[in-house]
Amino acid sequence: MLLSCSYSGIFSGTDMLGNIQGALEKLMGRIGKFGAMVVTGAATTGIFCNQTIASIMCSDLMGKPYEKKGAGKTELAIDIENSVIVMSGLVPWAIACTVPLGMMGVGIEALPYAVLLYLIPLCYIFTKQIWYKPAG
Repeated sequence: MLLSCSYSGIFSGTDMLGNIQGALEKLMGRIGKFGAMVVTGAATTGIFCNQTIASIMCSDLMGKPYEKKGAGKTELAIDIENSVIVMSGLVPWAIACTVPLGMMGVGIEALPYAVLLYLIPLCYIFTKQIWYKPAG
C-alpha cells in the first residue's frame, strides 16, 4: 500500500499522467464526467485488483480533468464513491469481491445477486443532474 501511494505521488509530481488525462478529458466530453469515472474506475480496478489503489489512481487521473470542467473536489470524491468504490465488488479477481465471497463460502456465481452494487451507479447517473447541474 505504501508503495502504491508513493507511485501516486511520483505520477502527480512528474506529470507522467498528462497524456492519459488529455484522453480522459476527451472521453468526458463524449460521455460526461461520471461516465468517464466509471470507465476509469473499471480499468484501474481491473488492473490493480484493489479498491484502494484504484481509488487513488482515479483521483490522480481524473483530478485535473474534473478541475478543467469546473467540478470541485467534493464532486470528484462523490463520483469516486459511487463508481470505483462500489463497482470494485463486481470485479471477480479484485480483493473487494474475492474476500467477501470467500468468507461467505460462495463463488462468483453470486455476483448477479449483488443488486445494490449495480443500482448505486445506475441511480446516481440520473440523480447527479439534480445536485450538480451542468454549466451553461
